[in-house]
Amino acid sequence: MACPHVSGAIALLLSYNPNLSILSIIDRVLKTSDYFEKFNNIVVSSGRLNVYNLLKNIRPNRPLPPSDENWKNINISIETPHPYEIKKIYEWNIDISDKYKYLRIHFNKFITESKYDKVTISIGENNIIYSGNLGKFYTNYLNIGNNKKLNIKFISDYSNIFDGFIIDKIQVQ
Repeated sequence: MACPHVSGAIALLLSYNPNLSILSIIDRVLKTSDYFEKFNNIVVSSGRLNVYNLLKNIRPNRPLPPSDENWKNINISIETPHPYEIKKIYEWNIDISDKYKYLRIHFNKFITESKYDKVTISIGENNIIYSGNLGKFYTNYLNIGNNKKLNIKFISDYSNIFDGFIIDKIQVQ
């Protein structure tokens, strides 16, 4: 339902400012939204459409994302069996120091059944879900906040099995 709301807001904006370029409209929609931390890694703006802000071009303060240069590596070894079993839950809990603000995970390998076998990474109420053949990659960052526990849960369904995943490091900042 976001599409019709945003489209309607853009139509209203263009009725007041018909000469705005596409790029300026996109920038304005993204940067005038109300920021919500729980929307990080879920929606591009990490926010909710605010039509008043959009029309008045009010850009609320929002936290800056972590810098790409300042990540500190913590070597770790977490992996599923290769291949993993069907109808199985694998779970790992890791203590995280409270001196860090952000966290992301590096998967050295990630091959699961797309849409059916899922890895959920959680810190407090913040979580991200991954599935499919993703190869090597870093997850999106998670805000650690006051949470000291990282939870990684892998759930396989009852059909196909694949090679699983290998986590070789966590990065913090």
